[in-house]
Amino acid sequence: MAFDVRLATAADRDEIAALIAEMIPGADVAARMRWLYDGNPGGPALTWIASEGGEVAGCTSYFPFRLQLDGDGWRVDAQLRGAWLPLYGFDLQRQLPVDFEPPNHYMATHPQSRFVQNLVCARAPAGRRLALLNREFRVHPIGGPQERRLLETPAQLREVLEREFLIRLPGTATLGRRLGELPWPGP
Repeated sequence: MAFDVRLATAADRDEIAALIAEMIPGADVAARMRWLYDGNPGGPALTWIASEGGEVAGCTSYFPFRLQLDGDGWRVDAQLRGAWLPLYGFDLQRQLPVDFEPPNHYMATHPQSRFVQNLVCARAPAGRRLALLNREFRVHPIGGPQERRLLETPAQLREVLEREFLIRLPGTATLGRRLGELPWPGP
């Protein structure tokens, strides 16, 4: 199986919109397309178009990535600090809502889910990516070294959530208490 891969152009927008409508029934496709290409704070989305080879390398707005044939499927890797790290794999089988709705529901609601047990935030402003896992705040600048900071107090957590992730938080004592109960990173 061989694919030629190229960046999507404005001529491909109708096909991309149709794919969004098919994969996310009921979605406001026009609003999603405007955000992807016109209102995205990280800049216009770079979208790859694959059509009927082995390895393809490209670059998102933030990190270089590559698409590699991996057995019977494909693997997407990102280059971070000079090393290629696997992000996810997929195959070309048609995906139906039953393939992703139950896992998404589990990840968002099950008591043992990482997303229920932890405070997890990510944002990609121009020139960097931000990540927060409980009290550990990381900044990944394009082409620069990763910065890591432990947030020791609820006030520090609140400041990062509001300033870096642009989340408006209520001024309640319950929130302050919950932020203070967040776990510390492991060794």
